[in-house]
Amino acid sequence: MKEKIKIITILVMLLTVISKLTGFFREQIIALKYGASGTADIFMTALSLPLYISNILGGIIISVFIPLFVEIKNTNGLVKAKEFTNQLFTFLTLFLLSVVILLMVNNNLLEKILFGELLEFNILLYILPVAFLMSVAIFYTAYLNANKRYLLPQFATVLMNIVFIAIVYIFSSKLSYLLFASIISSAFQLIFLWIMIMREGHNFKVNFKIDHNIKRFMILGFPIFLGSMSVQSFTVFDKLLAKDLIEGSISSLAYAQKLTQLPMGVIATTISTIMFSKLAEYVAKQEIGEIDNSLFSGIKNTLLITLPIVLVFYFYSESITKFVYGRGEFDFHAINMTSSAIKMYSIGILGSSLTMIISRYFLSYKRVNITVVSNILAAIINLLLALFLVKGYGHLGLALANSISCIFNFLFLLVIYLSEKQRTNILKSYLKLSLQFIIITFILCLIMYFLNFYIVSNMSLILIIILSICIYGILSFIFRVVSLKELRS
Repeated sequence: MKEKIKIITILVMLLTVISKLTGFFREQIIALKYGASGTADIFMTALSLPLYISNILGGIIISVFIPLFVEIKNTNGLVKAKEFTNQLFTFLTLFLLSVVILLMVNNNLLEKILFGELLEFNILLYILPVAFLMSVAIFYTAYLNANKRYLLPQFATVLMNIVFIAIVYIFSSKLSYLLFASIISSAFQLIFLWIMIMREGHNFKVNFKIDHNIKRFMILGFPIFLGSMSVQSFTVFDKLLAKDLIEGSISSLAYAQKLTQLPMGVIATTISTIMFSKLAEYVAKQEIGEIDNSLFSGIKNTLLITLPIVLVFYFYSESITKFVYGRGEFDFHAINMTSSAIKMYSIGILGSSLTMIISRYFLSYKRVNITVVSNILAAIINLLLALFLVKGYGHLGLALANSISCIFNFLFLLVIYLSEKQRTNILKSYLKLSLQFIIITFILCLIMYFLNFYIVSNMSLILIIILSICIYGILSFIFRVVSLKELRS
């Protein structure tokens, strides 16, 4: 069983890497064709609305639907679990259609709020349907994950990104083609997932029945809705703050965030996805020791893999930006703005990655109220800091505010977890782990600071990054963060 889990984890991580890389190439194509321009700013701002909607609903679906589906399947059988799926899918699609239609009717008002004026054509009328396509795709993904089909959703994302890249690359640099690419690529992803689910033997049927399970979903989902709404609101709010800054602020933030979120998307998402299923089983069996060990392992592995990436982004941000984006319409102005934003966003990579891991512990116990409170507090801190920092630091203030709130979110959840009576015995393990990484980080920061002066070309950048990671690996062995026995296992 353990060997099977390892193989699945490796395969999921590999496909996740491919998925995130194609998503990253998607941003590179936008940067190549549009740079940090007003057109790119408009597209990023418009896209933030469907992302806001789908991320909120996605958070609820993934956090509540998967554990409920597994529970219903184990207690009442697969037929009952599929019935619950049909009921939830029916109400979800109705809700989505209602929201999208309502927003489309009021698109002029939304344009004035988002852009400060009406644009040449109603851009939101074209981009809002993407919210429906993306949200339903997330539901399909959650259903497949609940049935331990982890590879198909990642492949669907790869397909979506490839379609988007092809359309934007082939056609001219007009805003309309970005919108067209968003709609078509999202539709491709949804259709692929639907076909795969049909092949799995599930045929979605309309079911308006409101039973005990739907009520439980609503009760558990409402707090997450409040928490997700507060956290995700900043995806729109930062666009509102940045619209009055210099041209390119919004797009440079988007490019920087996409790059710095790559490790979180690959590492934390993979580890948390696999770990969530394991935690749900351990919680059902009340195996407290296995729960604690699984969480500690998830945090340690995420920290071990993510930390060198954070330092690489921070110290080599300008060289990395030139290497990744520095071509086509991406000029010196865009490089300067994006590299500075990368440095600010890199500070929060650990916080956001580790939050994704530790939140799965509370969600597996269905203690959603704790994650909701944490998310709301983090959102408030983000908002207040953004309002304060944007005045003096512009788009960098927005990035820094985001990073600080991510760190707070993780620390808040970690303190709650460790303060619980039955977990005080493992406090020593976390303190030891923290001390080990603090020492390693200090030493590596000194080394990377001086190595940065030797970067004169793309090849030297690659070699110095490899050297930095090798030094980090050696330090990890010296300070016994990882052993050969653990690597073999």
